[in-house]
Amino acid sequence: MPFKWRFFRFTNYFHIGLVSLLTFFLIVGWASQESEPELWTYLLASLAPPLLITNAVNNLILLGKYYPEKLPGKQFSTYVKILFGVSIAPFAFVGLITGFVINDECIQPLVEDRPVEFSGLTTAFLFILAFLTGFHALWYQVVLRKTIRRNFDLGIDQFLTDENP
Repeated sequence: MPFKWRFFRFTNYFHIGLVSLLTFFLIVGWASQESEPELWTYLLASLAPPLLITNAVNNLILLGKYYPEKLPGKQFSTYVKILFGVSIAPFAFVGLITGFVINDECIQPLVEDRPVEFSGLTTAFLFILAFLTGFHALWYQVVLRKTIRRNFDLGIDQFLTDENP
């Protein structure tokens, strides 16, 4: 298996762990607050992680079961495409949260001339990693589907040309 697909596999596993870790930190943070977060925050935080994790698991299934040239069934292929489309919204949400975290934890302390806290830098770093691994997973999911399709078509063409002298 080429390096890019091994790295894609690693990125998906890492993304699953990172999203799980950030979700855990979010839940612990909510438990330590005196005030209740707004309803939309609960909804986004409860929908985004399962969608991102499910998309990463589907990437691993595509890579492990169907790569290099076994075409997935129509139902699974449709399911993966729909989940990909739906996963773009949580990915954009992670990007938005990453921007807020960088602003609140890294930029605002510098503007207000106060020290940058280590926990804030760690949080910003984790969100940046989640955003980058999510972007890599979404981008290469499209590349993987195209590669599987191309390899399948090439295999069929080769089979047909070998059969007909």
